[in-house]
Amino acid sequence: MSIGLINPSYQNGFAPRDGLPANPNLRQGLVGLWSTELGISGLTLFDQSGFSTPDGVLTNMDGSNWAVGRYGYALSYDGVSEYVNLGTAPPHLQTAAFSMTQVIQPDNAHNLMQLFSWTGGTLCSGWFGGVLGSTGRPVLFTNTNNRRNWPAAATTLLVNGDWHVVTFTIPGNVQADINSAELWIDGQKIAVDSTDATGATTARTGSINIGRRIANMQEYKGNIGLTALHNRVLADGEIVDWHGDPLAILRLEDEPFAPPVGGTYPGILQAGQYIGAL
Repeated sequence: MSIGLINPSYQNGFAPRDGLPANPNLRQGLVGLWSTELGISGLTLFDQSGFSTPDGVLTNMDGSNWAVGRYGYALSYDGVSEYVNLGTAPPHLQTAAFSMTQVIQPDNAHNLMQLFSWTGGTLCSGWFGGVLGSTGRPVLFTNTNNRRNWPAAATTLLVNGDWHVVTFTIPGNVQADINSAELWIDGQKIAVDSTDATGATTARTGSINIGRRIANMQEYKGNIGLTALHNRVLADGEIVDWHGDPLAILRLEDEPFAPPVGGTYPGILQAGQYIGAL
């Protein structure tokens, strides 16, 4: 993979998307942002949220995992042993309500897509979002008897070889909150197939990974270009707009926005810094 030079436009925020407006509202409640479009360095996937969130460690990966992304670069996952390890989730990543958004290009031959997960400490516990191999349906899973499923037809939308933007949302971490979980694909809210809310949720105090369901050691196969975690449920309009312009979250307005409580100014690259890979 070659190394490229970024020349930001300070009027429009981010040079590769110059001429498009920034969307500072997407920074409200942002507690994690791991994007391969910027901030690439060897075997580290840097957090760009400005919230003292852990960087990701590329696990069982090397320089050959950097691939062509939707706009810039992406990470390629083999579906066997490769994932990004964010370590033990700090308190601000154990948020009750959340929205998890990813820019993905799944392998169309792989029906087990574990996009992200938190461990709950025991086998089959913890939270994950992806496609369940036994059913072929997208699922947001918080415990064996606390999950929401979407139709297998939604999986078909994802495995056509194209890039897609996916968002899972849930308003809290109590048992009944799974009834309000949502899945969005490319700006469209997906109709729910079924929900099981008979069991309690599990904790999200353990490890957090991208591209892997830790409890059952199941890995994602395909490319991922951006992963973002908000500690709130994004509004419908925000999701629709963001899915239409996934890099809006990386651009800034002319005036710096206020960082979240406990956070710092986001680590957006400045003129003369590089993106690239080993």
